[in-house]
Amino acid sequence: MPLRPPLVFLIFYCALAPLGWGQSKSPPNQDYERLKATAQFDQTPAPCNQQGPQSCLKILLESENCVNCDLKGVDLSGKNLKGKDLRGSDLTGAKLLQTHLEGVHWVNVKLTGADLSGAYLAKTKWEGVDLEKARFVGADLTKARFKGVTLQRADFSKANLEGAEFSQSKGRGTRFIQARLRGVLFERNSLPEANFTQADLFKSTMKNNWFLKSDFDGIRARKANWQKNNFSLSSFVKASLNESRLDESKLEKANFTRSDLSKVSMTKVQAFQARYDQAQMQGANLMDSTQSGSSFVGADLSQADLTHANLAGSDLTGVNLTRSLLAEVNLSGAILTQANLRQANLMKASLIGVSFRGADLNQAVLQGARLIGGTFDGARWTNGLRCARGSIGRCKPIHKQNTAFRKP
Repeated sequence: MPLRPPLVFLIFYCALAPLGWGQSKSPPNQDYERLKATAQFDQTPAPCNQQGPQSCLKILLESENCVNCDLKGVDLSGKNLKGKDLRGSDLTGAKLLQTHLEGVHWVNVKLTGADLSGAYLAKTKWEGVDLEKARFVGADLTKARFKGVTLQRADFSKANLEGAEFSQSKGRGTRFIQARLRGVLFERNSLPEANFTQADLFKSTMKNNWFLKSDFDGIRARKANWQKNNFSLSSFVKASLNESRLDESKLEKANFTRSDLSKVSMTKVQAFQARYDQAQMQGANLMDSTQSGSSFVGADLSQADLTHANLAGSDLTGVNLTRSLLAEVNLSGAILTQANLRQANLMKASLIGVSFRGADLNQAVLQGARLIGGTFDGARWTNGLRCARGSIGRCKPIHKQNTAFRKP
């Protein structure tokens, strides 16, 4: 009886399967890259280590790699080391100024105190690398990736880090002064006291980072996505964060004096005793945020949304809240002297003990608001009338006969 075609095919496949026929394989270059990135490599010291760094340097320049090499203090400035394998090597104090290092995969390398200023490091990968006090001033690190890296006092000032990624790294006092960080990603890093002064962070992303006591003065971070970070005690003086998102971040005692926060989203932030003096916050979204004890002196919050926000005990002297949403806001004990609240919605707001001296409440909505103990001396009421001295808990309009001009 002749064999059926399916049976013939099955016998043929089983005979050739041990030879690898019919089994899908990844391209060799992909396998190599995957193994290079993840495999545990032999950490046996290189033989050249016995002769010292200069011996290892010679091997590095004459071959494609120098794994686990002793390269402490060597001078590689201006060299072309593109694609070299330096895994596990020690380059403490090495000089790599203007060195070409494109595509190098840095794994478990020690670069403490090394100088890579002006180096070309585009698309490099850094894993488990010690970069304490390393210098990258003016270096090109476009689309570089840093994971699990030590960044203690590392200096990236004026470096190009556009599209770079930093994850699960740590270090105090890392410097990014005037660096180009457009589209950069910071995720799950601990970088207290970092310095981003005047850096370009346009459309950057920061999530679940620790930036305690960091300096962001003068940064340009329009349309940035910075949610769920800790920026407590940080400074953002004259920073530009318009149209950015800082939702659910911690901003205790952060300083946003004279910053541009127009159309920013700061919902559910914890910002006890923060400073926003003279900040531009038009159209900002501060819904459900905690801003108690904060200072908004002279800030522009026109058309902002502060629904359900807690601003108890805050200083809003001279603030512009024209047409803003303040429904069910807690302003108990706050100072709104000389504030502009024209057409603001304060429905069901808690205004207990608030000072509205000289404030403008013309056409404001106060339906259901609690005004117990509020002071309205010299304020302009919702109907346009001026409140007399001694207006507590409610407005006592000034009568015409009291304001008429009297001849001596």
